[in-house]
Amino acid sequence: MALLSTALAYVLYFRILAAASATNLLLVTFLIPLIGVALGAAFLDERLALRHFEGMALIGVGLAIIDGRIWRLVRRAK
Repeated sequence: MALLSTALAYVLYFRILAAASATNLLLVTFLIPLIGVALGAAFLDERLALRHFEGMALIGVGLAIIDGRIWRLVRRAK
C-alpha cells in the first residue's frame, strides 16, 4: 500500500510540475500544517483554539500573496 501511495504521489507531483510552475507546486508544502491540524481534530479529538484558526488564516493569506492572484485582481480592477 505504501509503495502504491508513493508512486501515485510522484506521478501527481510531476504532472502538476508540468502543468504549473515550480513556485506554485511548492506552495502545496505550506498546506501540510493545515492538514495535520485538521486530521488531529477529526481523528484524535483535539480541540482547536482561536490561535489555530488565526494561523490557518495567515497561511491562506500568505499563499494567496505568493501565488499572485490577488495582485492580478487588483491590477484588473484599476
